[in-house]
Amino acid sequence: MAKRRRDPLSLRGFAKLLGVDEAAVRKGARTGRLTRSLGLDAKGRPHIADVKLARLEWAQNATRSARRTGGPLASLAEAQRAQHVERTRGLKLKNDRTAGRLLDAKEVEISWARQITEARTQLLGVPSRLKGKRPGLSVEDVRACDELIREALEEFAKGRSDDGAKS
Repeated sequence: MAKRRRDPLSLRGFAKLLGVDEAAVRKGARTGRLTRSLGLDAKGRPHIADVKLARLEWAQNATRSARRTGGPLASLAEAQRAQHVERTRGLKLKNDRTAGRLLDAKEVEISWARQITEARTQLLGVPSRLKGKRPGLSVEDVRACDELIREALEEFAKGRSDDGAKS
């Protein structure tokens, strides 16, 4: 009958016992393939505290290491998760648009362009309307009002405010 090992075993010793590379065992300890069977020595280095439990964990968690390290199972799981996230995002956007919480950017741009054009037209008509309401204004006064409005519109078109600073 084989002697049951109770004392701590190094990761290298466990790798020899399993017939695998020591790097695989270290990776298994790092990625969660081995958890409950691990212990720390006096210097804080990991070792196998329970060999029987370590063998069980090694066998049961064979796919856990692949999932956490970007193996094929991780790719499938990540792809499915990404697909679910995108589907959920799409549904949320569709619902928000239907509820009127979202607008199409192109439609908003067209609407703003129309409003700005209408405001420009209204402002350019102010001098003529002013002359109609105040017939006593001189032609020079009306012309000066028109120039000021046009200058303001040009500054606005350049993206500048009254003081000439960038907005």
